[in-house]
Amino acid sequence: MQQKPGIWPNMRHIVKKTITFQLLLVFFVWGHPFTSGLLAREQDPCLSCHQYPGLVRLEKNGGLKVLHVDEQKYLASSHGHLACRACHLAVDKIPHVGTNKTDCQSQCHQSDKDQSLLANTPRKGFHTKQQSVIVSLEDRTSCKVCHQIYPHSKEPFVRSFLNMHTGYLACEVCHLKRSKFNIVSYDWVNTEAVVFEGKPFGSVYDPRRKSTRKPEASLSRISPFVMHKGKPKALMNTWDTQGALKVSSARTRLDEDEKKLEIRHYHRDVVKMERTTACEECHARNGLLDFRALGFSQDRAEALMTMPIGNIIKKYDAFYLPKLGGM
Repeated sequence: MQQKPGIWPNMRHIVKKTITFQLLLVFFVWGHPFTSGLLAREQDPCLSCHQYPGLVRLEKNGGLKVLHVDEQKYLASSHGHLACRACHLAVDKIPHVGTNKTDCQSQCHQSDKDQSLLANTPRKGFHTKQQSVIVSLEDRTSCKVCHQIYPHSKEPFVRSFLNMHTGYLACEVCHLKRSKFNIVSYDWVNTEAVVFEGKPFGSVYDPRRKSTRKPEASLSRISPFVMHKGKPKALMNTWDTQGALKVSSARTRLDEDEKKLEIRHYHRDVVKMERTTACEECHARNGLLDFRALGFSQDRAEALMTMPIGNIIKKYDAFYLPKLGGM
């Protein structure tokens, strides 16, 4: 197998079921039970990734491109019997930026009546009713002063995967300069001011039952904790927020050197994660997070510890998808 970019040059000797299972493992990420919609994803591995809420990318104009497709809503729709790549014909690799053009006539809608109808039917935002995303999340941290809710934008291969963690983790879990702090645990913090578009997703942690449940108007995210005055305290940077707001409002009056100094100051406790380690630090046995202690079931914790996405991210700059029968 050639690396960077990844490619499967000869697919004939690989059994279709094996390929699909590999893709299922690659794209299994945080948020849902392992068995959810398994049959659908064996038939169409695209949903192995796109089924997860919070899967988004930043557009050049500052907006969000929501990539989530609610699996159950899609399967119940008039197109639910079709594989995604029956319409999205140009998708052949990950990341598939710029390949979202659809073709409704190559396999379906070939009659004159259908073609006339298609000519007058806008297809932009086709999956809008099947998507869920956080549109507002106010935790009063300095991070949110300058960074959007979904901040990752630079690396096409990983940015959407990383952005979906907004609904599960505080920024400091990944980006904290841990050598500066005596972290005693990782635990949940509640974010009350959260607004969802579509169905709420993520978790709300119940400390009495030590279990997680689906959110409604609030959200729980994992944060590092330190001891403060004899009690555990969430290590989310709220002490710099007022200063960051002042700097942000005066940004247009600062020269480049002044901007660099301010940015350096407000990033003094954080690091930029390398993508080769970001996944494996948590999604591994004896990793950073104890998923059982955080209230996840044994099966869910096992799935979170053993997902192989970290190895795929380390190996490939592009991952080419196999051409399966009927796709």
